[in-house]
Amino acid sequence: MISKLMPLSGKHLSEKERATEQVRKSLHQVLRTLVFRMPAPPEIQELPVSQLKCLFIVGDNEGLRLHDLADRMEIKLPATSQIVERLVKRGHLERVPDPEDRRAVKIFLTENARHNHYAGIARHVIGMETACDHLDIEQLKVIAGGLTTLADAATRAENELNAVAAEYHPTYAEAEIVLAERGITPKPFSPGRDNYSS
Repeated sequence: MISKLMPLSGKHLSEKERATEQVRKSLHQVLRTLVFRMPAPPEIQELPVSQLKCLFIVGDNEGLRLHDLADRMEIKLPATSQIVERLVKRGHLERVPDPEDRRAVKIFLTENARHNHYAGIARHVIGMETACDHLDIEQLKVIAGGLTTLADAATRAENELNAVAAEYHPTYAEAEIVLAERGITPKPFSPGRDNYSS
C-alpha cells in the first residue's frame, strides 16, 4: 500500500490518477471556501488543534466517558485527560459524574461552548446553501451521489488510510516529485497564503 505512494520520477499519471487528483483539488477548494473561511469564535481561535478536535468530538457526542473520547481522538488516555483538563479550565468543557458508575465522569460542553458549536454548524449550513443556490437540482443529485460514494470508499479504506498517516513521511525532495507528477508546484514560504499552486 505505502509503496505505491513513493515517488517515481517521470511517471505519467493514469486516467484514474488524474481523476483522483481532480477530486482532491475540488475538495480542497470546497474546504477552503465553505469551511476554513468561516471565522471561529474569538475564544477558541487560539486553541491548539488537539483541543479544537476534542471540542468538535464532544460537541457531536456529548456525554462520552473519558476512555471513549480517547478512542475517538485516537490518542492515549493520559493525553486525553490533559486536554480535557485544559478545556475545563478554559470554560469550554465540564465533567459530570456518571450516575451508572461513580468512579467515572461524562464530558459535556459548557453552555457557552454549546452555543458556539451550534452557531458554527449553522454558519456552515447557510454557507453550503448559499453555494448550492448556484446549482440546479440535477447537479446537486450528482454531487450528493458522488460524495456519498467517496465517503463510503474512505470508510472502507480506513485501515489503509491509518497506515498512510502512520508510515508515509516523505522528505521534501520526495514530496516535490509526488506533487510535481500531479501538477502541483511548491512555492517559497510566505505567511498568510497557501504555499503551493496547482
